[in-house]
Amino acid sequence: MNKEELLDAGWNIVNNVTAVLKPLLWLRDTDSALPLAPQLIRNLRNALQTVAGFPNAKASVCDKMASIYQRALDVPWVGIGAQERSTRLGQRTAKFGFMYTLEYARRKQAQFNKRAQWIKDQTPNDEFDWRGLFALADEFIDHLDWGEFVIENPRGQASNLVLEAIELLEAIQLSGEKISEETGDVFYNLLAFCLSLRIRASDVFPGTARNEDAPDYRQILKEPQRIAEFINSRIDSKLAWYQQNRAKYRDRRWPTWQQKVLEVLYKDNLRIEIPKDGKVVCEEGNLLIIEWRSPCPVLDRCKELGCATGDVCSTLYHVQYQALLSLLVPGAFFARDYSKLRPEGDSCIEVIVHRPDLEELFLQSV
Repeated sequence: MNKEELLDAGWNIVNNVTAVLKPLLWLRDTDSALPLAPQLIRNLRNALQTVAGFPNAKASVCDKMASIYQRALDVPWVGIGAQERSTRLGQRTAKFGFMYTLEYARRKQAQFNKRAQWIKDQTPNDEFDWRGLFALADEFIDHLDWGEFVIENPRGQASNLVLEAIELLEAIQLSGEKISEETGDVFYNLLAFCLSLRIRASDVFPGTARNEDAPDYRQILKEPQRIAEFINSRIDSKLAWYQQNRAKYRDRRWPTWQQKVLEVLYKDNLRIEIPKDGKVVCEEGNLLIIEWRSPCPVLDRCKELGCATGDVCSTLYHVQYQALLSLLVPGAFFARDYSKLRPEGDSCIEVIVHRPDLEELFLQSV
């Protein structure tokens, strides 16, 4: 984009975010801004699409959040007064205290940075995983739950957004190096404002995800028939994949059954691998234990819907992995530690136990 195109884009963002702020100014302090959300989506969509067109926009917003995250840990007392008094304490800090929340953020930083890098690398800059970006901003807000890092009410957040848009316009007019930094600021503040009004990626960009990629777990879990249909569809998907790919594994030999599981089940089917997405805790005898920290669409969807990942993963997704595992290594059994799944835990721990004696019985029965 040349300077003239950048200026047009900058003014477009200013006009859209100003239009977003205007109806909020008429609210009384006791009024909720949530009913206004539907009428703001058009302007928010225009602003998001415009800022996404800036050079290196995706990298700018990911880098911005990662750098602020680090600053929050380097100077965590910003915005925190005596006895942890502040008008901007998030729910976790108010409930458990500042030191607990600070330690929580420190534990989560590596996972956050990895997700940010994954979003930057997964597609070219002109393609956007909007659900992934919204989920990343949601994690950022969840982890940095104190002081100046807490998002404000929608009115205050919109005011910040207008100021950031004006600063981006000024950076464009000066043709300075701050354009990338201000792009990241505007992009993040747009995402944060949407989240402050409980607006999700699917609300702003309903066409970005296919329906089958965005199931409504809340409704599915209410009806046994829908649960059964969902589980069967997932098993059918795994069986279809196995039938399509089994020929290339027919003459393959692996040093251990664990290596076969890591390559075929995880790397080839699930597209996650060691050490990029997790670490092996135990790989000996009849046992394989792995801690996964990879980006997860099911986790993101649960966050969008407010569902417990334990309920969703154990009920809807567990059986499909056992089905494919039984075809790859008869006598192997799949388990997860459902007490410590993300986002409550730092990783998702999966345990596979291989019983050769049961494998022989299984093969005899077949």
